[in-house]
Amino acid sequence: MAKQNIKKVGLNVFVNVQIQNIVKMMTVIALNAVKSNVVARIHPMVLLLPHRFYMRGHW
Repeated sequence: MAKQNIKKVGLNVFVNVQIQNIVKMMTVIALNAVKSNVVARIHPMVLLLPHRFYMRGHW
């Protein structure tokens, strides 16, 4: 009986660890996607900022 329980617990721990790893990976992927999305949105703005200041400074 005890051995059976240990095996079950071992399997549960293994499954939980696997799930946690998958969740971590998903979180990392999601965060990277969000980051690159934000960067993609901000990047053009950042590029345009000096141009605006330059234009404003000239006028």
